[in-house]
Amino acid sequence: MKFFRFDIGARATQASRFIGGVRNELLKALTEEKQNGVTQQELAEKLKVPRSELNSQLAGNSGLTLRAISDLAWALGRDITFELKPREAKPGQNSVAETSTMSGNTLTVVGAMAHSSTLPSRPQVRIISRATAK
Repeated sequence: MKFFRFDIGARATQASRFIGGVRNELLKALTEEKQNGVTQQELAEKLKVPRSELNSQLAGNSGLTLRAISDLAWALGRDITFELKPREAKPGQNSVAETSTMSGNTLTVVGAMAHSSTLPSRPQVRIISRATAK
């Protein structure tokens, strides 16, 4: 039986967590605006872009530049907060599972390692309502 093992490094993991976090924040803001009656079409018109382009950006099918993120926040009536801070190791985060085997009177622990993560935590990015920010 064949299997594949993909090693996703810390760099790619941090990038995907950051991008996913930004998209999640945008979608939360969009959901709030939809509840207030704003449509994607109205948002696209405000941004002067085709609705299909806006939909593609929000669905993750096209890249979001910093300018596009800023424009979306503006159209949604939101401010962006951004923070870079040193990583904090969190015990147990993404640690290798430990397995023990007993052979005779000897206990062997396989996969034991310090309980700290080599993966970065999700960066702090929030897109907040201007009314909430004040």
